[in-house]
Amino acid sequence: MRREKNPAPEVRPSSWLVSFNDLLTLLLTFFILLVSLSSVQSTYLKAAAESLAQTFERVGTEGAFKDAKKGTLEKIKGLNVREEKNSLRFALNESSLFEKGSAELRPSAHEALRQLAEIVKSEGIMIRVEGHTDNVPIKTERFPSNWELSVARADSIVKFMAELGVPAQKLSVAGYADSRPIAPNNTESGRAMNRRTEIVMIWQEEKWQEKTK
Repeated sequence: MRREKNPAPEVRPSSWLVSFNDLLTLLLTFFILLVSLSSVQSTYLKAAAESLAQTFERVGTEGAFKDAKKGTLEKIKGLNVREEKNSLRFALNESSLFEKGSAELRPSAHEALRQLAEIVKSEGIMIRVEGHTDNVPIKTERFPSNWELSVARADSIVKFMAELGVPAQKLSVAGYADSRPIAPNNTESGRAMNRRTEIVMIWQEEKWQEKTK
């Protein structure tokens, strides 16, 4: 007796499309994920690059300024330069600027301040003049304490620099009396170091500058 062969399983012509669609879906998901990661990474990299650029710009500006003006700065008698974050600090000894207990500038100090004003007046910076004293008390009709004396000395320098053409909006005054010594006050040499006026050049913009742009 002849045996009949089992019929071959029926294969629908379109069944392969299911697997193909699954593959396309997976590929689409993969590429969307790649694009998303790339976009996020690009955003973070851009922010990091801008932050680094601003940092190096500030440091570079101060360094470039000092390098360009170094020769002129070194010629200014009695001027000591110290670099700080976002600023340069010029220290001037009190004895070369004022008589003891006085806030009137010595005529001999005019030339040094004139040279410094010529250097800084065209720079895009803020300038703060700080007055400092030793811890020996003063009590006169004009200066009841070292606070008034330190402010008055800084004020004299600011007014003089403004007269020399430094824009007034760049200038500010601070008086610290004996609250920020750089040497012990128990010796005459230490007190002499503490009696000083410092001119601070600041590259970081103040909030009021941002509002006026």
